[in-house]
Amino acid sequence: MAGSEDTHRLHQSLAQFKQLLASEPQNTLLLERVAQVYARLGRPADAADHLTDRAEILFEQGDLEGAVADCRRALAHEPGHARARRLVEGLTARGAGLQAEDETVITEPPVPVLGGPEEGLYELRVVPASIPPEGQEALRRTPIVDAESLLATHDAEDLALGVDPPTLPPEFLELTDEPEEDGDEVAMLLGAQPTPRTRSRNLERAITSKLPRVAPRSATPRAVSAVEAGPVSADLVLFRALPATVERGLFAKAERRSYGEEQKIAEQGAPAPGVAVITKGRARVERLSERGREQLGHVGEDDVVGLVEHLRGARWRVTVLAETDVHVRWLDASALARLRVAYPALDRALAAEAEHQELLLHLATGPLFGALTPGQREALARDFRARTLMVDEAIAQEGQVMDGLYLVRDGRLAQYRDGERLAALSPGDAAGVLAALDGGHSPVSVVAEEGAEVFFLERPALAAAFDLPGVREAFERVGTLRRLVT
Repeated sequence: MAGSEDTHRLHQSLAQFKQLLASEPQNTLLLERVAQVYARLGRPADAADHLTDRAEILFEQGDLEGAVADCRRALAHEPGHARARRLVEGLTARGAGLQAEDETVITEPPVPVLGGPEEGLYELRVVPASIPPEGQEALRRTPIVDAESLLATHDAEDLALGVDPPTLPPEFLELTDEPEEDGDEVAMLLGAQPTPRTRSRNLERAITSKLPRVAPRSATPRAVSAVEAGPVSADLVLFRALPATVERGLFAKAERRSYGEEQKIAEQGAPAPGVAVITKGRARVERLSERGREQLGHVGEDDVVGLVEHLRGARWRVTVLAETDVHVRWLDASALARLRVAYPALDRALAAEAEHQELLLHLATGPLFGALTPGQREALARDFRARTLMVDEAIAQEGQVMDGLYLVRDGRLAQYRDGERLAALSPGDAAGVLAALDGGHSPVSVVAEEGAEVFFLERPALAAAFDLPGVREAFERVGTLRRLVT
């Protein structure tokens, strides 16, 4: 750790480096310098964070050796650093000519094999010399698949996850661009044990500096770029419906941004440019309402922000503020929209997550459950289910037992007594509050004035929710106001 006489100077250097890094987040030299300063200040976790960031960038640039070396340096500073460990395990498990237990490259030179008698098919195979001769021969005989065909190929496990094979042409799914003059530098590197169906999961970025220059015959630079698009995304459940190739292409196109403490990642009321995946750091979620500034919770590594706004075409409903240094990948909205059409399973997964996030927002900002902790709201949300109401559909009849609580998500409900319209319920309002307090009997009829979407909680789950801290009192406060107008 630095002595006291050096601490002030190190902090000054750190501030200067971080200011430069904010404008050049992919500058590997700056990341190296920041990591060195953090190490001298005795902050190994921060040093490991920046070395892992550097490793991710080096991997994207095709420098697998440098990426693995930086991951191991990060683990030397912070042995329990989860992100560095996941990345180094992923790189070494894929082979790519690296030894898992050493930082050096396999000494035997690779043997390049250019195969494929069929005209119009191209693939460059790199066979490590350490593979036995019979293994090399088997690899040479492996069928060759062109890059464009890979984009439309699905494994059994993809279909088991509910992925529908795309009916759109491969060009529809191209997610990265590559200059034409770089085409002869692009190659695909197979793993040591490929399967007969050359799958994108067995492909890694080519280390072009170690390969001969070979002009591809049919695979266009754009198609090859889409196949080997790197970087590998985080293992997010939301995107498992996508083939690995397309998922990597989506994250390769994502824009990287960094935010310092108290910088706004999203601002309530502003246009939402896309969907944000937080790759490092912690941020708090706030909302400004008539009650003032309300803190709704926190988001962190691997959390996805902006799905509701993306799917419903809305402006930001909340403000997201960085509490630490936060790194974000902004997924391209147009690419996501195209993939939702091509892969219905992805559309369903995103819609389900957006629905869950929207419900949590209703629970946090509404008057009934706002006193609960984020963990309690998360648990309660599991008992709700989304419903769609048709025009004039009744959910309550005056004097009869009501089946539960309805939170208005979209549209409008109307309350009637003796045929007289009393009030309207808009998004954020709840129907069934008085019934919950009066033994289940509704004092009014409730009808959907227009097509409406609601979140519904059945009576047994609602009764259990009354035992949570502050819930009964909140219902009584809202019920007192309702009785004044009904």
